[in-house]
Amino acid sequence: MILEKLGLSDSFEAIADPRKVRRGKPAPDIFLAAAKGVSCKPEDCIAFEDSAAGVTAIKAAGSYAVGIGKQAEPNADICFPNTASVDLDEILNNWQENK
Repeated sequence: MILEKLGLSDSFEAIADPRKVRRGKPAPDIFLAAAKGVSCKPEDCIAFEDSAAGVTAIKAAGSYAVGIGKQAEPNADICFPNTASVDLDEILNNWQENK
């Protein structure tokens, strides 16, 4: 609904709906559904989260976790203070080094 209101629905290949997964975060279900939606193995995915429970869910799915904000720091593979500071090259380099 939010993506539709923003006119962004067509910008995504797949959308994982949290209402359609069995368990919520910190369970990995939503991230597993997202990976399946784009026909990728979870270990080939990079996911962004702004909560500790979300980062836990990403890691439980076997994916690479990009944390946004202090609350996401403890278990994220890489963390940025906010979305404006996200550096894609830094993420990709770190992901490749830690695969």
